[in-house]
Amino acid sequence: MLTRIEATKEGEALLKRMKGNGWKLRVHENGGWHYNVTNGPLYVAPSAADGKFFCLLSDKPDQPGWGAAIWTTRHTDEDPNLAVQHELKEARKVVKRINEVIQVAEEAAS
Repeated sequence: MLTRIEATKEGEALLKRMKGNGWKLRVHENGGWHYNVTNGPLYVAPSAADGKFFCLLSDKPDQPGWGAAIWTTRHTDEDPNLAVQHELKEARKVVKRINEVIQVAEEAAS
């Protein structure tokens, strides 16, 4: 379990690793101290004590916490940026497939 100081230090290190602009650090207490970084709907946090990170997409990232997760495969990676890219790639695949199904359904219902 992390102390507040440890969570802040590890969170700041994660923040420095993130590519792109707009990433924000959040350190919070919930049965121990935790950290994550967010950027719009992206949420990145450590997966466990294995040094890897996971990413999820949130529907309401500006609410306290991070909103509700609407997409994650819970894939983990040592590089948090690769965790983000993995989730975006997998989400795009599902969206593409859903759009294909909707098109077929709309044609069938016409």
